[in-house]
Amino acid sequence: MSSKPTKLRILCLHGSRQDGEILSQRLKKLSSKLADIMELHYMDAPHCLPLQKGQMVAMRCWWRHWGLCADEGGTDWDGEGEGEGKGDGKGEGGEMGEGRQRVVDSEVEDLGVEQRRQFREEMLRRREECSWEDVVCGDWAESFKAIQTAWQKGGGFDGILGFSNGAAAAFLSVAHSLGAMNTPLTLPGLQFVIMAGGYRPDPLSSLLSPELVTFTDEGVSCLISPLALPSLHLMGKKDMTTTIEESVGLADNFMASTRVLLEHELSHCVPQKAPHIAAIRDFLGSFVAASQSLPTDEQLEEMEALSAIFGDEYRLISSTDPPRFTVYLREPGTASDVDISDDVDEVTRLKMAAGLIQKHDSGGTTGHPSRKFSLTFTLTKSYPQSSPPQVEVNVP
Repeated sequence: MSSKPTKLRILCLHGSRQDGEILSQRLKKLSSKLADIMELHYMDAPHCLPLQKGQMVAMRCWWRHWGLCADEGGTDWDGEGEGEGKGDGKGEGGEMGEGRQRVVDSEVEDLGVEQRRQFREEMLRRREECSWEDVVCGDWAESFKAIQTAWQKGGGFDGILGFSNGAAAAFLSVAHSLGAMNTPLTLPGLQFVIMAGGYRPDPLSSLLSPELVTFTDEGVSCLISPLALPSLHLMGKKDMTTTIEESVGLADNFMASTRVLLEHELSHCVPQKAPHIAAIRDFLGSFVAASQSLPTDEQLEEMEALSAIFGDEYRLISSTDPPRFTVYLREPGTASDVDISDDVDEVTRLKMAAGLIQKHDSGGTTGHPSRKFSLTFTLTKSYPQSSPPQVEVNVP
């Protein structure tokens, strides 16, 4: 088994009224203190907001909401959670970042006023033409495509870190990616998620695929089952934007056995004091150990061959030890008029022996119609020399 040190690659999703550059400035301490085990990568949300007073660069969000129409002069955020955001209870206020919130000339200021006017008019028009829920869902669909594109162009990542609106986007991304089978499909290689100041966006029945959602007796949409992905939830006791109750509500969507909740004394931020960084390092520890153990050359060759054979039906789950991947297949209907005593292939005989198909009185077979299924393979350390792979059969 070959082995070499490697760092975890984490895709970071900024909050509303921020962008990737601002979040990167805010996470400098975290990035520096954990530089030995991780690399942080940033992207911008696709939706631009109108310039606010004092801004020279338009801020962004993962979906637009009515609270973003208000003029926000902005409250700076010092990276340790002393500043508090403003907005609709789910935005991040005017967190502008160093060097970005300053006096600008009158021409830029006039542009900002005009952009804000146009933004309000556009939001009013949308609200009249369709429900506000449709606006949010349409924006999110575009955002998820952008995240998938960033994932693909970036060569894949080990985890996601999301702050506030970015944490909500991270949650939806994880749910979309895991799907009904709880294995990473659209974001291959995803192993964990970290969410700070996060909340659960609603309604899930509109934001997620129908097969992932059910309803409570009160008619509230929720996940059919908790997400089987390790998660770290950071929540501030002084957070006036996202309450601890809201962050706990988000954490409840993940399996209790693999989620970690960390309360801190700060406000709406990604906490970066010594105890917080130690807790994040501890959470990432198991993934670092796994990432440093790579597949053998024989295993890599076999995985590459299967990828070439099955194309889009091959989905890599993890390239580290143990390597895991899923192949999606469709089983043809088993009914036939074949005489069992004559030209029946060995696969059909095995299915008959297992009771998956039965024999007609006329000599043919009866069974189920065509259906989709998948096989998830886990390659053990001794594969292929002395042990077979572990195989899970998944039927939706």
